[in-house]
Amino acid sequence: NQTDFANFLEDHLEDVLEPTGQDLLSIATDLEAASTGSFKGRVNLQNGSTKLCYQDDVETTVEVPRTLTLGIPLFEHGDKYKLGARLRFVISGGSVKFKLLFTNLQDAKDQEFERIVQEIEEKATVSIYRGRLSLPW
Repeated sequence: NQTDFANFLEDHLEDVLEPTGQDLLSIATDLEAASTGSFKGRVNLQNGSTKLCYQDDVETTVEVPRTLTLGIPLFEHGDKYKLGARLRFVISGGSVKFKLLFTNLQDAKDQEFERIVQEIEEKATVSIYRGRLSLPW
């Protein structure tokens, strides 16, 4: 929800690269949104066809960015990695709820894992085998 998102941002301002963490916190704390919906329904009794239409319009007091760039570690105690994310929000039960959808998370995790493996190979001067464990159960 809006309060949890703002509190989380306040604790992680340095992790938000674009827009700045302070700008995003300002958006999260100042956002007011209103939703108006309309419903239209039409039934043809002769042939049983139905046409339903629902439209929901949302107006906000501040411009909410569609995308963010974050700098966060992918693994515990790791280096910060640049990640893209889409910021989504919905109005539900009279409050605003936020969601982050990462755009390149799996690729970033794979690349960072490979970088760590290569670093270990260089320092340990041994080959590291990659693969998946196949368990019989």
